[in-house]
Amino acid sequence: MTSDWLSDDDALLTEIGAAAMATGVVPDAVVNAAKAAFELRTLDEELAMLTYDSVTDSELAGAVRSERLAVRSLVFGFDDISLDVDILPDSLVGQLHPPMAGAIILESPTRPPLWPSSPAFSGPAARW
Repeated sequence: MTSDWLSDDDALLTEIGAAAMATGVVPDAVVNAAKAAFELRTLDEELAMLTYDSVTDSELAGAVRSERLAVRSLVFGFDDISLDVDILPDSLVGQLHPPMAGAIILESPTRPPLWPSSPAFSGPAARW
């Protein structure tokens, strides 16, 4: 076939259809990867943006010199809401601004999600 598809949409669709039919069954891994990639299209809209990290605060770093801070502070913003999180050696402490009810779910690529209602979540040093 010549390159009629360069100027003809119907010819292009015919070529694409022929190419798709020639490949046979699409492997599950390819389908799953395509679905995962498609879900990432709105990732920036769904995640809060990190607006402050005490590790990168040059004024704070100069104040404590080479000592490591006992608490790492992070602030995330999304629309008109911010989440302040302090990371301590044995726990996380946080609050929402403006104040409102909320739930925290800790997730890890190597462990199951940790929900506030789970027994492991209670206590100052929830570990799994």
